Amino acid sequence: MNWPPSTLPSYHSKPSVVYGNGIFVAVAYNSNAAAFSTDGINWQAATLPSSRFWVSAAYGNEKFVAVIDASSIAAAYSTDGINWQPSTLPSCQFWESVAYGDGKFVALSSNASAYSTDGITWRSTALPSSEFWMSVAYGNGKFVAVALNSNASAYSPDGINWQPSLLPSSQGWESVAYGSGMFVAVAHEKTAAAYSTDGITWQPSTLPSSQGWRSVTYGNGMFVVVAGDTNAAAY
Repeated sequence: MNWPPSTLPSYHSKPSVVYGNGIFVAVAYNSNAAAFSTDGINWQAATLPSSRFWVSAAYGNEKFVAVIDASSIAAAYSTDGINWQPSTLPSCQFWESVAYGDGKFVALSSNASAYSTDGITWRSTALPSSEFWMSVAYGNGKFVAVALNSNASAYSPDGINWQPSLLPSSQGWESVAYGSGMFVAVAHEKTAAAYSTDGITWQPSTLPSSQGWRSVTYGNGMFVVVAGDTNAAAY
């Protein structure tokens, strides 16, 4: 697969990108910058409601939703990926990840979770243990969450009621994704990965090298993982 370059409207660290309703949307860390593209090649600038540590975005229910990796109650939503409005999360947390499924957005923080049916009004929920929860994904009728520096994971059929499960080992689990009937989780700064067909029982797997693995996603028949502060990727 060839990867021709394209250019975002401005430089920012740790951006997050999501696709929905015919448009790619990227949000930026430590900024109010966003960007949108109908083809993934040509990008135009947009503006988030405030300059924050925007770290994760999701699309569902005809809305884009973004959350902040900072001690904050702030979130944002957009119906077109261009014009953004502020919304309020239920508590001041370091929100790390947001996903959509089962008619709900689910946001995950270092020690809390919340859900919203419209991306505007949020309600708090409780995770099964106090961990540094890093990433949430939806698939096969479940939300699944993984935690940093732990073997803890959690699953929920509705994004509200959570049950504990265990990953194969205690690692810096950074990201989880779903595709092709399987959840896959990857760990930061190790070769550790894991997979599960039900989001409950996990099996270990091994990445090709020890890197600062940051994010895993699924598409076009494969899982792809990328690392931060390097050009490393794996599939």
